[in-house]
Amino acid sequence: MTSFASVFRSVGDMWRHRVGSTPDSEAWWARERDTWSRITWRQADRQVREIAHGLLAQGIRPGDRVAIVSATRCEWLLADLAIGAVGAATTAVFPTTGPDELAFVLQDAAVSAVFCDTTDRLASIRAMRDRIPTVQRVFAFEGGVAPDGWSSGIAVLQAAGREAEYRAPTALDDAISAITPDALASLIYTSGTTGRPKGVMHDHDAWIYEAEAIESLGLVTPADRHFLFLPLAHVFARVLAVTAIRMGIPTAIDPDPNRFQTTVREVRPTFFAGVPLVFEKIADRLRERSGTARWALERTPADGLRGRLHRWAVGRAVGGPLREALGGRVRFAISGAAPLAPSVGQMLAAAGLPILEGYGLTESGAASCVNRLDDWRIGSVGPPLPGCDLRLADDGEILLKSRGVMRGYWGRPAETAEVLGMDGWLATGDLGEIDRGHLRITGRKKDLIVTSGGKKVAPRVVEAEIERSPLVQQAVLVGEGRPYCVALLALEPSALAGRSPFEPSVSAELAAAVRTANRALAPWETVKRFAALPEAPSEAAGTLTPSGKVRRHVVASRYAALIDSLYQPGTG
Repeated sequence: MTSFASVFRSVGDMWRHRVGSTPDSEAWWARERDTWSRITWRQADRQVREIAHGLLAQGIRPGDRVAIVSATRCEWLLADLAIGAVGAATTAVFPTTGPDELAFVLQDAAVSAVFCDTTDRLASIRAMRDRIPTVQRVFAFEGGVAPDGWSSGIAVLQAAGREAEYRAPTALDDAISAITPDALASLIYTSGTTGRPKGVMHDHDAWIYEAEAIESLGLVTPADRHFLFLPLAHVFARVLAVTAIRMGIPTAIDPDPNRFQTTVREVRPTFFAGVPLVFEKIADRLRERSGTARWALERTPADGLRGRLHRWAVGRAVGGPLREALGGRVRFAISGAAPLAPSVGQMLAAAGLPILEGYGLTESGAASCVNRLDDWRIGSVGPPLPGCDLRLADDGEILLKSRGVMRGYWGRPAETAEVLGMDGWLATGDLGEIDRGHLRITGRKKDLIVTSGGKKVAPRVVEAEIERSPLVQQAVLVGEGRPYCVALLALEPSALAGRSPFEPSVSAELAAAVRTANRALAPWETVKRFAALPEAPSEAAGTLTPSGKVRRHVVASRYAALIDSLYQPGTG
């Protein structure tokens, strides 16, 4: 295992180094209505210092928890850096979190103060004030908030910070210097596919390790430009932001998915990261471009001369237009949080957009494995990062060990002990196999389906085979305690081309796709019956987590009658 002897003691220490090294270089691009404001590291630091001095003036001290409940924006990063600089721990909450779950998180972490983005969000937090007694102050990023002793706009906090800094100019630097690498830096509440979310504890050294390990790969340099639109409450986006600080990479920030096509052309990034849905939508737009593009993209790549001709056809049909649509400078993209369908990876690679899949958990600091441009295999999540040890348990469970692995779950020693051994190895709950140094994810240990015949089936293996069909957006396998496996299939709207999911022609195409998938599977894994779903799993419907993972128990409950019908005699 490669070791790193970092010169930094904390994220605040690393931030000071970045500001001091390249003070007048671009740090972030922030959208203000229809224009972009470019912020240098020096300008960002001025705001971080004001917020941090303001927090000190409010009595926030080392070890306190301060929550951020906000969509991705520059202020999120400013608040996070300020919280860390005073020695407190950022408690990250997804902006889509419902009121009951938000109240639970703020109670569970005993949060002292909260940053939120909008006045509407502030109103919802104010409505639960009686349920969150530890919260002493709430600060809204947007203006127009009249101070009432409990809540105010961030400008009020910054004004207090300027006054506090005037009175004690070294207070913040003293606070940063006192932070040790093992001090708690963040609590990230996992959305979870079942049960209440848990607060994952990361210390400062974990974030420093992640940034330095990624830097060592040589994938990106300060000459790159990063486009960030993922939720910063997710560990995936957070690692990207910290790495950009470590390396001095300018980052354009705009989380609005409805503006993706416009923003990416304005920003002209050289790389970006997304969840599989982002790349599925890009692939859909390619299919819609023309009949030639659709023909080229939907053919299975071959080896030899036929393969070269296929890649030439794809590049000719869509390669140039794709690069132009993404701003003309994108070198690669990174996919994480959920599996990317191999067909999508192959399609975009042939069109000139390499998608480097990576792997990690909130518990492992997000980045544990990633493909490299010079060592890249579709369907794998790449080799481990330098400094990360990986091995497989006897049952195939992936075990990880690195400085990026969590300290444990906040206030949950028993649950910590279940996944984190005394020797520091993290039991991920994921199943995998190692192929020539590359990790492939084959399923979830707890998701293993055991049929009534005692056969064990990893659902993601089966689902991925079915999802190779352009018609299938998402497959959900069912079969626990049943005599055989069946599949619920969410269909791709662009591939339906206006047809109903229940038309005979669609059913025939799905049957062909399932037959093709079954040929790659063991007999006990094969899908005997299937049904089309009226809608795809989604976060809004409660069938997906915020990070894009299927909540299988919710899907099974919602479609219980449909599932039962697939096991009735005579169902075809």
